[in-house]
Amino acid sequence: MKKIKALLLMVSCALVVNVGVVITHAQQIPAPTVTFTVNRASDNPSATGISISTSDFAYLNWATVNADGCNASGDPSGAWSGPKSVTQTKQATTIVGPLSLGTHIYTITCNGGGGMTTSSVAVNVLPFSALIPAVTLSASPTSVSDGGSTTLTWSATNANSCSPSKWLINGSTSNGPSGSQTAGPLSNSGSPYTFGLTCYGYYGNSSNSVTVTVASISTPAKKLGGAGEFCGGIAAFQCIAGYSCKLDGSYPDAGGTCVVTTPTQGTTTTAPSGTGAGSTQTIRQQIIQLIITLVQLVQQAVTQGTISHSQALTILGSIQIPQ
Repeated sequence: MKKIKALLLMVSCALVVNVGVVITHAQQIPAPTVTFTVNRASDNPSATGISISTSDFAYLNWATVNADGCNASGDPSGAWSGPKSVTQTKQATTIVGPLSLGTHIYTITCNGGGGMTTSSVAVNVLPFSALIPAVTLSASPTSVSDGGSTTLTWSATNANSCSPSKWLINGSTSNGPSGSQTAGPLSNSGSPYTFGLTCYGYYGNSSNSVTVTVASISTPAKKLGGAGEFCGGIAAFQCIAGYSCKLDGSYPDAGGTCVVTTPTQGTTTTAPSGTGAGSTQTIRQQIIQLIITLVQLVQQAVTQGTISHSQALTILGSIQIPQ
């Protein structure tokens, strides 16, 4: 009797061990995996979906691991639906199209000892005109002062990359379909500035541009009176009524002296009273002569490049002419 009990105990232990091995082995079987993507003929594959025209084709790609069988659905034409090969990591491809307008969902389901896996992608079919890249480009502000800057902002749909015209995006001639960048400093000598952008996509390219102007520097004209006084020059000094500016040359910013305006027939020109009379007038003439010398020195400095045009205007704008 004792031998029989011992034998039964040994059999029971063996069954428990064997069952445990079977259960453990079953738990180690991984679930099947499927990599499912879609792309156009010469485009990168997408795991979610793409957009194509009514005359184009979609490439459905799949690869499986740990699958015993796969089945496809979602294509009313039948080109995709039905049993699919088990690729075991190698990619297989089915081409569908041309397709009707709308959204088409393609699905693949794979089964294995570890369970079942399903994956889907979408193909949006649109008119060709809706797939051409569209570019938006703006500048803020569109008018700046001399030496100022502006911020360029752009975005594009149906585009993979964009290239600027006559400017650089972060030092490069190519960038993504959206972004923002500061352009400047901008000078009045180059105004107006036209910033262009062309964006490229699978179905063509599109361009847009924006113009930024730079305000010119204006200074009030200085009025000088009396014969022989300086006129013209960088600050565009003018003569008082009855006198005209006789320039010393025809070059830009040429200076000269005020002379009595030659009267036209039938008119009489009278020089302003008080010119050259009295000690006050003498001091005034001396100050004006110093101003003339200063203006000439400023002009010379601008010509030699010692100071800039804007610095010269700042100096001359601070001059006060005695009345």
